[in-house]
Amino acid sequence: MKNILTILSITLITFSASAQSANVQTAIDGYNKFGAGDIPGILASLDANIVWSHDGDPALIPFAGTFKGQAEVGRFFENVGKSVKVTVFNPTNFREQGNQVINDTHIEGVLLATGKTYVDDVVMTWTFGPDGKVIAWEAKGPMTGISAAARK
Repeated sequence: MKNILTILSITLITFSASAQSANVQTAIDGYNKFGAGDIPGILASLDANIVWSHDGDPALIPFAGTFKGQAEVGRFFENVGKSVKVTVFNPTNFREQGNQVINDTHIEGVLLATGKTYVDDVVMTWTFGPDGKVIAWEAKGPMTGISAAARK
C-alpha cells in the first residue's frame, strides 16, 4: 500500500492545523497524508466500520461507489492510484457542522485509461464518531469532468 500513489503527481496545499478543532485537524491531516502517499496513516484515522462513498458511475470511475471498512477503503485508494494521475488537489473552505467537517475540493488530473484530462469540483464531508475516528466520508458532486474523460 506504501507505493499506491507513486503514479500520482499531486499539487496539494499543505495546511497548518493550528487553532483548529480536533476534527478539522484530522481532515486536514488526511489530505496532507494523501498528498504524501501515506495511505496507512489515513486508514489509522478511520473507524473499523467506516462507510466511504464517492459519487459517480463505477463503470466510468473505478473508485466511485461505497466502500465499507478499512480494507475496502484501502481498495478505494488502490483504484485511485491505478486509474488517475492527480495533478491538482486543492481542498478549501473548511467548515464544521456538529460532528462533520465539510470542505470544497478542486481536482484536476488525467484518467490513465484514456489519457484525457479532467477538472472537477466536489464537496467532501468527514463525519466523526465520539472517539474522534472518522465513521463516514463522502465526495459529492456531478463528476462531469472525470466522467467525460472516461468516455473514449
